[in-house]
Amino acid sequence: MIKKQNISFKKSFDKAVLESGKALFENGAVTNIKVKDNMYKADIKGVKSFRSQVTIEKGSFVNGSCSCELGKEGKNCQHLAALLYALTQDDPYRPNGYVFKEPDIQAFINSLDKNELLSWLKEALKSDGTLKEKIKEKHFPLDEEYYALWIKRILENCCPEETVTLEQVKELQLRINILLKELTNQVTSPYSSKAGLKTGEEILKKISFLKPEEEAKSSLTLLERSFIPLFEKCLAVSQELTPSALSLVLPLSIDEDMNPSSECLPFLLKCSSLESGRKKLMSFIGQKALKLSKKRTTGKKAFTGKFVQEDYLKKLMDFYLLFGYEEKEFRSIFASFKNKEIYKKTSYQYRQKY
Repeated sequence: MIKKQNISFKKSFDKAVLESGKALFENGAVTNIKVKDNMYKADIKGVKSFRSQVTIEKGSFVNGSCSCELGKEGKNCQHLAALLYALTQDDPYRPNGYVFKEPDIQAFINSLDKNELLSWLKEALKSDGTLKEKIKEKHFPLDEEYYALWIKRILENCCPEETVTLEQVKELQLRINILLKELTNQVTSPYSSKAGLKTGEEILKKISFLKPEEEAKSSLTLLERSFIPLFEKCLAVSQELTPSALSLVLPLSIDEDMNPSSECLPFLLKCSSLESGRKKLMSFIGQKALKLSKKRTTGKKAFTGKFVQEDYLKKLMDFYLLFGYEEKEFRSIFASFKNKEIYKKTSYQYRQKY
C-alpha cells in the first residue's frame, strides 16, 4: 500500500530537472509503483520507458537510481524527481496536471425541454436569492403606481393651487429631489428604464401645468431641469428615448434665444448620438431658429428681416457644428430660411469652420 508522504527532496535536484520531473508526473508518466520497506520502484514512461528507484528514510530522499543516461552516470534525473512527486500525493495516479474543462452551460440549457427547464429554474429560485434578484432587476419594471401616488401626495401638500410661490417651488424641489434620486436608482435594465422614463414624463407633465409667480419662474425651470439626470440614466441603460420624452426635455435644455443650458449640454450631446434623437434635435433647433427669426421681424421696433435671419442662421450653424451634423443633414432646415443669399453665405461659413 502506497501512502502519501512528506518527502524532503527538492534540494537534491537542479531546478530544470525538478520542473521536467514535475511535468512528467503531471502527464501520468509514473506507472506501476512498487514498495518494499523504504525502497520505491516505478516505470517512468515517455518517448522511452525507464525503471527508477528511490530510497526514503525518515521523510528524506536518501538516494536513487535510474536506467536513463543521467541515472547511469549516478546523477539525480527527472525520472527520479517524477517518482518523488508521485509519492507526495494522496494518490500517485491522480491526474494532478489535468486542466478541467469549463462546462458548456448554454449547451446544457439548450438540451432541456420546457418542462425540465421550468422545474430546474423553480428549484434554483428556492435556494438562490441572487438569481431571484437578478430576474427581478432585469425583467420586472419598477412600480409606476407607487411613484404616481407619491407625486400626487407631494403636489397636493406642496402646491394645492395651480399658481405657486417661490417658497412652494423650493419645498416642491426638496420633495421631488428625494423622489427622483430613488427613481433614478431603480433604473437598472431596459425594462425598468422604460417604466422610469414613462414615470418621469408623467411627473414632469404634472409640474408643467403649474403657474409660477414671476419670482418663482427661474426656480421652477431649475426644478424641471432636475429631471435631466433621470432621462440621462434611462438613455444610458436602454440607448433610446421616446419622442414624447425628447419633446419635454428639449425646451428645458435650450432657452428662447437658442442658448443651450450648460448642465443640459452633455445630455443633448448624448441625444445627438442616437438616430432618433439626432433628427428630433435637429428639427427642434431648426424650427426654433425659424420661429424666432420670424417673430423678431415683426412690430414697430423690429430688426430688418435679413439681419435677423442671418443672425439666427449663424446660431443654427453653431449648434450643428457643436453636435457634429453634416451639411447635408441640415440643408433642408437652412433652405427654409427664404433668403437664398443668406443660406449660401451661412453654408459657406459652415464649410470653412468644418
